[in-house]
Amino acid sequence: MRPEETTTKWTRGLVIGVLGLALIVASLPVAAQEAVPVEALLLEPALYDETRVTIVGELVGDYSRRSAITWIQLNDDVYVTDPMMPFNSEPRGANSGIGVKISTAHFDETISSPPGRYGWRGPEVAVSGIFYHLDPDEGGETYVAAESIRVLSDGHRIPTEPIGFTPVLGLVLIAVGLLLYTLARRRNVREGIAETPPPSN
Repeated sequence: MRPEETTTKWTRGLVIGVLGLALIVASLPVAAQEAVPVEALLLEPALYDETRVTIVGELVGDYSRRSAITWIQLNDDVYVTDPMMPFNSEPRGANSGIGVKISTAHFDETISSPPGRYGWRGPEVAVSGIFYHLDPDEGGETYVAAESIRVLSDGHRIPTEPIGFTPVLGLVLIAVGLLLYTLARRRNVREGIAETPPPSN
């Protein structure tokens, strides 16, 4: 085989390999692509304004349908992966989220779970779209105009944790003590035992 034929075959193989890799990357789910934290969008809005971004987080609050457009709130703070549990959770920082504008038709065919709230974990989604900062066409809103949305996990109820054993035991002991004290007082009254008055000064 002549050297030029070998070079041509090697070049063709390289081109085919690159095209194949490009097709694989293009077919990857949105969630597998690098996501931009919402905090970064809000801290450096000029860097991302009118650019295509991917954000990942939990849908919370309300789904605001306005005819052909639906507005949703996406949070990507610590509570997405570590939600507050009833009875024993302490706040671990502020919420971090952003509004998302999406076509109602696309939203309805993709999202079936209610948004997150206390005691309920909303659906976790990956959204790709154009980030707009203080968009004058939307009354100065900062948001992401969704081009695609993918559900990573459906919403579900957050299991409630029972009150710890120690506080319950303490309450029981206090109640028992009060009951025994009351019974003893009544018995003393029936038997005519007078309580000793405190000494006078």
